[in-house]
Amino acid sequence: ILHDYLHTYGGAERVLKTILSTFPEATFYSSCFYPSVVPLDLSNRECHFSSLNKLPLNKLTKEVISKFSFNVFKEFDLSKYDVILCSTSGPANWIKVNDSQRIYSFFHKIPSFEFKVNKDISEEDKEQAKNNSKNLLSNIRDSFSFIDKEFAKADQKYVKRINQIISNSKHYSENFKKIYGKEAIVIYPS
Repeated sequence: ILHDYLHTYGGAERVLKTILSTFPEATFYSSCFYPSVVPLDLSNRECHFSSLNKLPLNKLTKEVISKFSFNVFKEFDLSKYDVILCSTSGPANWIKVNDSQRIYSFFHKIPSFEFKVNKDISEEDKEQAKNNSKNLLSNIRDSFSFIDKEFAKADQKYVKRINQIISNSKHYSENFKKIYGKEAIVIYPS
């Protein structure tokens, strides 16, 4: 089981808690884990965290982690697993896998750069993505639209390898079809 990052406790982390309880023996990977902020008990589970886990937690490092976690998932050696379940808003999909591995990704949201470069998405969805990514690093990145295009190109490559996309809403499921050309099944969080 992979999850983008554990530096805040929100809806994605609540879904992750259910996923972890469903698969108590599964090894867990994330770019970082700050137990003082995220109340997950990982003590009886094999866990692996990236080099970002060494950063002290503050507002700036949360932004750094959110942006750089796309690349740190390549640090993990997942070759011994037949099935990989990603709980993600994008970064956890950027993993090294082989053709025999099955990847299932439960998306909590679509990366904001995908909305910025995809012409089939409604203006309302683009505005929502823009509002979701209002922060220091996103504002700097907005000045360099080519970065969004490169991220989107790489993201498309990684998402193509996913065997099944799972969405938490019908609305996002429709956007997955527009952005990635893949059907997503909908599982509503309880």
